[in-house]
Amino acid sequence: MTVPISGQMTKVYEMDTRRRWSDAEKHTIIEESKTSPVARVVKKHGVAVSLLFRWRKMQGIRVRRPADAPPSAFIQLALPVPARTGCVGSMSGGRRGRAITAR
Repeated sequence: MTVPISGQMTKVYEMDTRRRWSDAEKHTIIEESKTSPVARVVKKHGVAVSLLFRWRKMQGIRVRRPADAPPSAFIQLALPVPARTGCVGSMSGGRRGRAITAR
């Protein structure tokens, strides 16, 4: 006994979702990002911000910093030592309800 096939086989082709950028396109986008705000450039070209910064890093271009901005550094800060008082305080905590007493 044979069973007739009621339809034909169809092939489904899935398109690659990743966009391929030529070196010329990358160069154009990188050069534009040097003079325009990065947010505007990535929106215009449909590129992720992280991808643009990866391309810039590969080109040896670092993030722009204003010329008059001071270099980032730690600021030394000295806080006064808290004065000891004669107060006795306690607070309960933990799962077993132990009390901690400060003197």
